[in-house]
Amino acid sequence: MRSIRISDELFDLARDESAAMSRSIAQQFEHWAKIGAALEQAGVTQEQVRRILRGDMRMRERVFMKLGLLKQVDMYLIPPKKARNAVLKAPSTESLDLA
Repeated sequence: MRSIRISDELFDLARDESAAMSRSIAQQFEHWAKIGAALEQAGVTQEQVRRILRGDMRMRERVFMKLGLLKQVDMYLIPPKKARNAVLKAPSTESLDLA
């Protein structure tokens, strides 16, 4: 076990989160470190994380796809099978006022 210096702000954040998650403060820091290491190992950059935290949903989708948590087909509004079987119907020309 080693000691490190951290800001009071980060310590307070870890204390509050550790209490909410039933962890010790040290366990909370280890948890955050493991998450950060896993993201870095997967190739997720700090900028990508910042953009996701700011609410960039497109970046979130890209990172989720990169991590294998989401497939492109999962983002389709209409599932491909339904789209292939769909029949588009247009109104007849008689019902249109072309005059």
